[in-house]
Amino acid sequence: MVGTGSHEFVMRRLGEQLVQRGHRVTQIRWLHAFSDLVPANSSVEIISRRVKNAALRHRRFDAAGVFQPVSSGAWRGASSLGVALDLAQQPHTYCEDLLGDQRLLRRMRRRRFDVAIVDVYCNVCGVAFARALRLPVVGLYVVSVVGSEQSNLMGLVNMPSAVVAQFTGLTPPMSLLQRLHNAFVILGFKLVSRYLLAVSDIYVQNLETFFKSSGEHGVIIFCMGITLYDPELIPVRFIERFMRIFSRLEQKVVMRLRLSTERRHIAVPDNVLLVDWLPQLDTLGHRQARLFVSHCGIGGVMEAVYCGVPLS
Repeated sequence: MVGTGSHEFVMRRLGEQLVQRGHRVTQIRWLHAFSDLVPANSSVEIISRRVKNAALRHRRFDAAGVFQPVSSGAWRGASSLGVALDLAQQPHTYCEDLLGDQRLLRRMRRRRFDVAIVDVYCNVCGVAFARALRLPVVGLYVVSVVGSEQSNLMGLVNMPSAVVAQFTGLTPPMSLLQRLHNAFVILGFKLVSRYLLAVSDIYVQNLETFFKSSGEHGVIIFCMGITLYDPELIPVRFIERFMRIFSRLEQKVVMRLRLSTERRHIAVPDNVLLVDWLPQLDTLGHRQARLFVSHCGIGGVMEAVYCGVPLS
């Protein structure tokens, strides 16, 4: 799995070398402004992604969901801080796209891959996606680690008195004030790195904690699929009725439902966890799963039968 830009080409070349050695390789990439829609003469299977961005919620992606290079802003005088904030938002964008696509997850599980090679630059969510597929991960950085956030993730030491951090605009040798500025930027990178790693894991760890806390009563899983289920179209009175019913149960309930800003006033009981994305097979296979409330699509039915979870 790869982010965007030149990283795509580096990772594909690596994949082609693996194919020559007898492996089957699939590359997941996000389209960017310079992508070939159909890469020519590649032995690697390519899965191209577009971010859902018609409302322009995600910076650095256009309305068609195509990544726009950071350089496009840099040449127009964008601040270094602005560029850094744009890059920091990318993991959230990738998480929403990858982990919110149940069809992609099911498709990847059927392929029975052996390992995931993840370009981790601004793409730590690729690790969470691989974890959802229960794959071992090889993390690959295709940029220099000197003075970058990668050095913090990898445990390398860059002395702030000598090594200039990214996006500071500083050059060596640095004055005392510049060194202090550099040190604060590096500290900020460390804090952001910890945050991004937490974001990539929250989709999995929060569910595990929630399931473990359910005790002998267990958890009810509420998931209505994708094709005919748009939370934004469900009348508020139905959601409120669901919440009142769930509040009377001894079981805990995990429900795939995103509440828009206009619906944040809806009271959610303490025993209910709302999630944007749900690893359906993993939750059904959890020992605390007691009931699956579903629209009974063939995928959900087969998974519930396989895991021995009653359907409603």
